[in-house]
Amino acid sequence: MEKTFYPIRHGETEMNIKNIFRGRLEIPLNENGKEQMKLLGKVLKDKEIEIIFSSPLRRSMMSAEILGEILGIKIIPMEEFNNINLGIWQGKEKEKVKKEYPNEWNLWINDPDNFKIEGGETLEEIRNRIEKGIKKLIKRKEKNIAIVTHRSILKVIFAYILDLKKEYFWKFYFDNASYSIFKYKKEMGFQIFGLNINTHLKNKTIEKF
Repeated sequence: MEKTFYPIRHGETEMNIKNIFRGRLEIPLNENGKEQMKLLGKVLKDKEIEIIFSSPLRRSMMSAEILGEILGIKIIPMEEFNNINLGIWQGKEKEKVKKEYPNEWNLWINDPDNFKIEGGETLEEIRNRIEKGIKKLIKRKEKNIAIVTHRSILKVIFAYILDLKKEYFWKFYFDNASYSIFKYKKEMGFQIFGLNINTHLKNKTIEKF
């Protein structure tokens, strides 16, 4: 059986605009984020998506609920696609983190494979839970599945399906409310059909780190 997956980054929040580390903090979408998801819902209407799985965090669930209402389909929260835990960095402006934690910041930028902040998790830990999540979805009956999640998680999802073990984190970029496409076939494994598709977006916030 062939399955098509639509990994989606949640809509914009005020912390995206203010360049603040979010991690596992509970943050709502802002008005632009809501509008972004409505625009995305219109784009996805013809994709025959049957079900939406979402990170349990509020910004992802709000995004999934907007899509679910437009598409008329069920939403299921899934812990495997929760955001990276950034420990003591959560809620801090990135410029302040850069000054206050220079050694850890250097790892985050130059060696994220070996990065771990106090109270946080590693990319390897994220990869392990994502692998479990993707394998669960492959076993489901639905053929067209959406996953609403976070920027860091999308990076690891695509590293996993490409079998990239390290030095990949900063090579991917995903806009808020963008979507991507990959397929799975038992005989061939994973194939990517689209990455960070964002032509439906009118207002975007670009985040460097």
